[in-house]
Amino acid sequence: MYADRKECDLQEVKINIELDFIAKENKTIINRKLEFIGNLDDAQKSRLLAIANACPVHKILSNPIEIHSSI
Repeated sequence: MYADRKECDLQEVKINIELDFIAKENKTIINRKLEFIGNLDDAQKSRLLAIANACPVHKILSNPIEIHSSI
């Protein structure tokens, strides 16, 4: 939506995700690589990355999560 609104020449976005689990630390690491395809300068790519980092799912996964279950 941002790229369309700003009329950026963004033709495609490719995302590669790798998950690592560190048992000793009981920790999951998500490695995400974004590839923006199109005629974009570094400032446009940086802005698109900032927008991707501000999405609701990214925010949920970046913060501590507590799950409370009840019946």
